[in-house]
Amino acid sequence: MSVTALSLILSEQRPFRALSLDGVEPTPANIANGTYPLYKRFYFIVPRSPSNTVKAFIDYAHSPEGIAILVRTGHWIPQE
Repeated sequence: MSVTALSLILSEQRPFRALSLDGVEPTPANIANGTYPLYKRFYFIVPRSPSNTVKAFIDYAHSPEGIAILVRTGHWIPQE
């Protein structure tokens, strides 16, 4: 047994089986709707005056394309 993040299992297609907690599977949908209680928040920590490269990355991450990538790989789960 080990501890890992659902995002790693999804994005790297690791051959692991995530265990249910109290009968609830750790799926993006269950995390989003609050039925699976274990999750961690994802933050961008940047300087007060970020470089143009950092600004561009943050803008991309918040763009529809960036959000789609984060959602698909389990790194961002929109709340329902």
